[in-house]
Amino acid sequence: MNARRALALLLALCLAPAAAAEESADEALFRASQNPASNLVDISVRNETSFGIGHKRRTGNATYIEPSFPTAISEAFILAHRIRVPLVWQPEVNARIGGAFGVGDLGYELYLAQSNPGPVTWGAGGALLLPSGTDDRISEHKWASGLAAAVNGSVGRLALGVDARQLWTWASAGSYPEVNRLTLEPQASLALGRGWFLATAPIITADWKRAGADVWTVPLGGGVAKLVSPGGQKILLSVHAYGNVVHPRAAYPEWTLRAGLAFLFPR
Repeated sequence: MNARRALALLLALCLAPAAAAEESADEALFRASQNPASNLVDISVRNETSFGIGHKRRTGNATYIEPSFPTAISEAFILAHRIRVPLVWQPEVNARIGGAFGVGDLGYELYLAQSNPGPVTWGAGGALLLPSGTDDRISEHKWASGLAAAVNGSVGRLALGVDARQLWTWASAGSYPEVNRLTLEPQASLALGRGWFLATAPIITADWKRAGADVWTVPLGGGVAKLVSPGGQKILLSVHAYGNVVHPRAAYPEWTLRAGLAFLFPR
């Protein structure tokens, strides 16, 4: 009996910190930064360098400038806005040199969300794609719109969430392929203390106009993030690496290195 009691006490002591730990200010801020429907002003820059593209094993790069901000519509609800401006270097996959560089297609998302969210936050709204690419090789040449949703929550030091967007073409230029694409961004992070986090946030896509095994692109990986406060300004730094374990047979990268810098302004 004494042994059973000792074991039960040991288990309780091990599990209590995770179950009873209160979310710190840094953890709440990090979780809000991962949620596009949060009541947070977030000016972020995300760079993705992709390696091993095509049989020539070329390297591509995309830098995304992503400001997010809320506007209040009542005491209970906000409209959360996220704008995505991509700067893209797309290599020529059938040659060792050459490619295209310029501004890609602009993205915009709008979410109806809670002004003062609790342990679980949510947002629902729409998404828009504008064919603003400056080069034919880095634009889809389609106006597209659709639905967007996000949900985010935490249990102790573990935070989980997912963003989802589905886009359909409603106007186009020429005979370019239509847009019919689902984007899923599942997220999981573990707070390590002192502003450090382990995190994974793969960007999974389903291109419904393709067939069979060419529909899905599924990366697997993760990285670390650090929340710093130079001069009182909250800045989130992150580095992730992902390998495409499922992807179309066309020229897709073998793996991607992602680095992020975000200026956070809590409200």
